[in-house]
Formats: sequence, structure tokens, C-alpha cells
Amino acid sequence: MDDGVAYRWDTSPECTLERCWGMFLVTRDGCGNLYVELTVLDREGTVIGYTNDSLSEIRPGEQAAMTFDAVEAGADKARLADVSCY
Repeated sequence: MDDGVAYRWDTSPECTLERCWGMFLVTRDGCGNLYVELTVLDREGTVIGYTNDSLSEIRPGEQAAMTFDAVEAGADKARLADVSCY
């Protein structure tokens, strides 16, 4: 995880699929490339996949909004797996 990135979950993301998650991120020093990966879990907490998103040219202190769609049947929850700012 990148220490120079703060995040919070978006409680009402606009989904293109039936199940998705949203997140707002702010970088301390900016990012040429921002990559975020979530682990996708079913109702029992079993890992069934992952989803990711990336953005480029994020300025210092600028808020970035990301949406993560789940394509796995049975997707119920997600947890943050990786944040990279490079």
C-alpha cells in the first residue's frame, strides 16, 4: 500500500454492472499513475476474484474517484488489496 494516498469508500457509486464499489482517493504528492485493486468476496467471505481500476496524472491533493465492477457471480463484498502511486 502507498503511504502517500488516503482513501474512503463511496457509499453510492454509479454502477455499470449489478454489483460494484466506489472509492475516493487523494494523493499527498500526486501520481503519474494510480492503481487500485480490490479483492472480491462472496457472502461467506470466500475470495472469488478481484477487480481493479487505474487513473493517470493525479495532482497533489486532487481527489480521484474510482469505480470497481464485479463480474463474478455471487460477489457480495470487497476489501482493499493494493494501492500503488507511481
